[in-house]
Amino acid sequence: MKRPILFILLVLLTALVVSAESVAVKPHQTLWSLSRQYGVSVAQLKEWNHLSSNVVYAGQQLKVSQDTAVTQTASLNRPANTDLTPFRYTVHSGDSLLSLSQRWGTSLGELRRLNGLTQDTLWVGERLYIRRPQGITFYTVEPGDTLGHIAVLFNISETTLTAINQLSSSQVVPGQILRVFKPAEVPLTHVVAPTDTLQGIAALYNTTTSTLRALNGLDSDTIHAGEVLRLKNFASASTLAVFDDPTLKASASSPSSRSSGTYRVKSGDTLYKIARTQGVSVSDLKTWNNITDPSLLWVGQVLVLGPGNSGSSTTASAVTTASVAASELSNLPQAPGPVSFPGTATSATSSTPNSDQPLLAEPTEASFGATPQDVPVPNAPITPETSRLGHQYVVMDPNIPVFEWNGDYYYWTHPGALSQPNRGYFEDDWPSPLDAYHKARQLWKKFAAMVNEEPPLSTKLKGWSVVLDPGHGGLDPGTIVRTPGPNGTSLYITEAQYVYDIAMRMYELLRRNGARVELTRLVPNRLILDTNSPDSTLINEKNSVYNDLADNLSDNNSDWPQGSVSSLEKRVQIARTFFQDTPENKRIFISLHADNNPGVPVGTGVYTFESRSGIKDQASLSFADKLLPYLGKDSYTRAEPLIVLKNNPATYKILVETHNLAIPAQAWLMRFGKTREQDAEKIVKGILEAIKS
Repeated sequence: MKRPILFILLVLLTALVVSAESVAVKPHQTLWSLSRQYGVSVAQLKEWNHLSSNVVYAGQQLKVSQDTAVTQTASLNRPANTDLTPFRYTVHSGDSLLSLSQRWGTSLGELRRLNGLTQDTLWVGERLYIRRPQGITFYTVEPGDTLGHIAVLFNISETTLTAINQLSSSQVVPGQILRVFKPAEVPLTHVVAPTDTLQGIAALYNTTTSTLRALNGLDSDTIHAGEVLRLKNFASASTLAVFDDPTLKASASSPSSRSSGTYRVKSGDTLYKIARTQGVSVSDLKTWNNITDPSLLWVGQVLVLGPGNSGSSTTASAVTTASVAASELSNLPQAPGPVSFPGTATSATSSTPNSDQPLLAEPTEASFGATPQDVPVPNAPITPETSRLGHQYVVMDPNIPVFEWNGDYYYWTHPGALSQPNRGYFEDDWPSPLDAYHKARQLWKKFAAMVNEEPPLSTKLKGWSVVLDPGHGGLDPGTIVRTPGPNGTSLYITEAQYVYDIAMRMYELLRRNGARVELTRLVPNRLILDTNSPDSTLINEKNSVYNDLADNLSDNNSDWPQGSVSSLEKRVQIARTFFQDTPENKRIFISLHADNNPGVPVGTGVYTFESRSGIKDQASLSFADKLLPYLGKDSYTRAEPLIVLKNNPATYKILVETHNLAIPAQAWLMRFGKTREQDAEKIVKGILEAIKS
């Protein structure tokens, strides 16, 4: 018996196996996002996990580093080598190439190749590679390096290394930065690094400079660090689904597939934020932690992230989501003085029959006198009927690809740019309006189903039907304005993109208060967006469609929404169809816009219909007046001959100018998801009060 025991002890003392790091896939993660998170390639993840496709599912355990067998034969009393990294070692007194080979389980031949050694002599302080580096994109040349040595080190040919770095010779110098990673799969976009050239990027992704120029509208090979380049016509929506096995759908949403760890609440957390970052749903968090009031959390509270556990409530200073929201908003700019409004309920600028907004010039440079420090903080009346704090909606469907992009989630495809670069920029690569319609409806049905699963907030709107009309869209972006960004930069706000987000938030609140709700247009690749980045804005994507199959059947360019009279009348027809099963006295139509007029107040404007002969829609005007107390300071009403309100069968039909983008401070404020949340809450609260009488 002694011999086997002694043998086992010797094995334990002489062989130490360092296992690969393993993680559980969260519901929203993909191989691509995991590769970026852990600094490895998709090909490596597939190799280490024996995957034959890119499909992963929630709860699946994946290795995100390579197994390394480490044989320790040196003295166990030897001090730890503090210079050891995952792949590099500093030679100490007494080391030899043979002993290092035995210690790290790397053959002598491999050690020689990795380090470009022609002999086995070592010297103290020399730094040796003990295995090939993993997940490194750029390498800084060190003294003694040669191009051939670097090529061997990263398992890449000298020819490829020369091509992707656009080297004119094989000479390299210490401190030179080289790209040493050639991706096995071409991503949708490439963020230009300081060392990049267009020729090098073309070589990196096996394409040509002419193709890159065509994809990105470049008239030369000049590119700039930080610029985002398209690598293919990704907006064709033909990207393979993240989950292509229908049987995985249940796994992606099943509580049993989620993590069973814990999370300690930090200052600034909300249930929504925790659920988003931990890859679980808010409803599951509430169930697992017996939470009845989702607005109440405290710093230090321990939440469990899976079923069958019990969390502790470590005492600490209490904090609520309301106070968190207040503290976050306190960092936003404060309100300027009131803006005078010439006249009452009359038009300061004439309206044309071809537009739902007056024809206005872009604000002049002088109008940019306001700074982000002048931004007014809205005073939204948050009530039980208008609070959606803690709710997240991320569709995880095996047939709908999902992408993490710029801090948010997109479906089918995502924008090519991180921010709207100027007024003229747009992306219009969707193949057809009919294709966009089918994908938008598929996404919308999933979103609507998730909203229906949420507990009701009230039944105050039971029996009412509401049509939300996010203004512009398709070929018509609405107004695009410039506003000062951080650190002296300029940001551009595209009206159609932001009012759609407000409409999505209103949809949820109205549905959970009992109303039937429909939108006149849909966007195929996104739902509610947070847009928290301080230096990015939503892109002018010309991909939204009318929410009616009949309006997309001809499948040609004229089917996209645009600003013509006939296009606006289509929105009215969508409302007319939706209202057919609703009593005439319980129909509401709200067209959502963002003004660009320096001649009107800073506050929210509510427009009603007035014919050219002066006949006003008194019912809607009365309804608008009842909304004003809930819309904040400087809100106002006005009557205009607006096409989208003309011949509209709604009981109450209004157009709401949620912000005045001619005021730079207002444009700055509208960028934040929290602001748009408050916009939705204010309008819905006003509706709930207005229908009482």
